[in-house]
Order: sequence, then C-alpha cells, then structure tokens
Amino acid sequence: MFGIEEIIDPKDTRPLLCDWVKTAYKNLPQNLGIKERTMRP
Repeated sequence: MFGIEEIIDPKDTRPLLCDWVKTAYKNLPQNLGIKERTMRP
C-alpha cells in the first residue's frame, strides 16, 4: 500500500491549509454572482 514516510503529519500541513482557506474566502466574492458571459446563437 504505502510506506510510513508517505503519511502526512497534520502539524506540518495545517498552516498551509489555513492560508489556502483565507485566500479562497478572499477570492470568493469575485467568483460568485452574475457572469458577464451570454448565450451564443
């Protein structure tokens, strides 16, 4: 299956995940709402 060295330690990855979540929430308003694209004929 996998070796012990492939197990992710949460104390190492949690700060990265927290930074990613902050960035995702900051960019969220730009990705929501009405899009400028229209249907093509």
